[in-house]
Amino acid sequence: IPDVSPVTPVTTVLPVLFVLAVAGVREAIEEVGRMKADRLINNQLFDVSQDGLPVAPTKSEDIRVGDIVRLRCNQRVPADLVVLRTSLPDGLCYAETSQLDGETNLKPFHAPVYTADMPESEVLALRGTIVSEKPTHNFKAFQSRMVVELEPPSCRGSGPGAAPRRNVVVPLGADSLLLQGASLRNTDYAYCVVVFTGRHTKLALNQ
Repeated sequence: IPDVSPVTPVTTVLPVLFVLAVAGVREAIEEVGRMKADRLINNQLFDVSQDGLPVAPTKSEDIRVGDIVRLRCNQRVPADLVVLRTSLPDGLCYAETSQLDGETNLKPFHAPVYTADMPESEVLALRGTIVSEKPTHNFKAFQSRMVVELEPPSCRGSGPGAAPRRNVVVPLGADSLLLQGASLRNTDYAYCVVVFTGRHTKLALNQ
């Protein structure tokens, strides 16, 4: 009977509107928090060599595939990187991956034998191509190879009589790949080359 019913359109709609308003405010606050966190991460500075230039402070958001990054102990890994040389013998380094897989124990990673003992100047002068599989979400899967040019193109000449290209093919595996979101530990520094950035990193593919 409408005249005696305790339920009115107002008492029905107001609680729903209140719940929707609270949910909307909470989502807005969370979105602002995410934007601030992203901005903080994107503006973090790393020591980076781009296009063969000397190492210089570079924002995380400006790091590109092929750049060489000099990571320091306790720094966050800004992209998926292949280790080239470290402060430890035989190109060894350690990383914490708890932000990726929840495991707090440190994991060892190794630079390829070809670059592990290179002087810093030679690492920064490396020229070549990394041939990689397509990005995948599997943290433990990475099969690739680095084709290093032993002579710059200007020294090889061109034409039928030119000297053949001299390359070295260096196999790469998951034990050389530092993933975005990990942190370098117990290692003073590690020189690494960028292989995946942005939405192509394994971290992004798992979100």
